[in-house]
Amino acid sequence: MKSVEIQELLPLLSGLSSHPSLACRKLLYDLLFWIYNYYRVRETGDECGKGIVLKVKELLLEALEDPEPALQQEILNFWSREEHLSVPTDARTLDLLSKLYSPATESTFLSHATYLLLETSSRSPDYQGPLFREPLSECIFQEYGVDTSWRQRHASLTPLFIGSQEQYHQMEDIIPGQPRVRATQQPQFLQTMTQGEGAFSWVSQSTVVPEAAYERTPETMLLFSLHSTPSSQGTKRKLNSS
Repeated sequence: MKSVEIQELLPLLSGLSSHPSLACRKLLYDLLFWIYNYYRVRETGDECGKGIVLKVKELLLEALEDPEPALQQEILNFWSREEHLSVPTDARTLDLLSKLYSPATESTFLSHATYLLLETSSRSPDYQGPLFREPLSECIFQEYGVDTSWRQRHASLTPLFIGSQEQYHQMEDIIPGQPRVRATQQPQFLQTMTQGEGAFSWVSQSTVVPEAAYERTPETMLLFSLHSTPSSQGTKRKLNSS
């Protein structure tokens, strides 16, 4: 058949992709495989041949959504061949973006591209080997303590000098009475949750801390005292007497 005749036949073949017969769809895909390989190899600037390759490629990409798993796997194996996609991971990534992307199949591109990209791992000689030397039933498990402090979970939001500040407070317990600068303000960003306190909410993605875990602000932190001093009371009496 001539290229023009095949190009006229492609719209009729595309309608068979939704045929209920499994055997009919398999024959359709085998025919598309042959057309794609034939015109891809002998493509020499013929506009009609380029149009056939692009149309058949789009049909084969849409066929990746075939409801029959066996046919879907056969099409995936067709695309994973070395003549269609490179074997090295970096080269295959470029091939997936340049050859297998189509606006018509954009909604399913990511799932199939990921499968074809990870398929290269099956070519490794260690792919069939076990991950561990011993089975899990014979392994020795050890308990691992998980740090649930807010500093550990939000390390990127921790102030720059909070580590040195915490180290300074630890040194106070080790070397008591050592001369140091008098603290005029309570340290900020102190840990408000310890092991076992509060509950992590998956809705808000934050830890709910009981009210008892909060410390009451001491009165010494206030800039102005709410209680009047004896000297101020004496001044008021002198003003009243005058």
